[in-house]
Amino acid sequence: YSFSKSLFPGLRIGSLTTRGRSIDGLVALKHATDLSDSMPLQAALAEFIGDGAYERHLGRIRRMLRKRHAAVAEALTEHLPQGATWTRPEGGYQVWVELPFAVDTRDLLADASREGVLFSPGSQFQPGGGSSRCLRLTLAQADEQQIGHGLEVLGRLIRSRLESQTEAHSPAAQHL
Repeated sequence: YSFSKSLFPGLRIGSLTTRGRSIDGLVALKHATDLSDSMPLQAALAEFIGDGAYERHLGRIRRMLRKRHAAVAEALTEHLPQGATWTRPEGGYQVWVELPFAVDTRDLLADASREGVLFSPGSQFQPGGGSSRCLRLTLAQADEQQIGHGLEVLGRLIRSRLESQTEAHSPAAQHL
């Protein structure tokens, strides 16, 4: 179990249950990957868990993420063009989006970032990093209002690219 996503990224404390000879190899691997543990941090985490604060914290995080996931689903439905698809995760911090036409989302990111909207282009998740019409949205820092605004901007940029592609391939454009 890891606490890096549920509490904060720098908290690299985890636990593992094993038996038999595998423990020797796991201890050697642990020693090879870090030099020491933070005993005060482990003690603080044990107290945080022991008095129920961690469970209360998880409840707040779950409620917050449910609201953010609902805001993303609503904004994607409202602002993305027909044919766009996205995951509907039961939890977590990310949503995967696939656009309904050929576009390199790295180029889209450049336009979006000029307007203060960031996402991860799908090329970051492909072997070789080639062009991708997919993108990943992260809900970790944006609240519902920021999500709505960001997806409104992103939707406008996507529709603009779709319209320019459609115009470039229209029969009228080819006769000019």
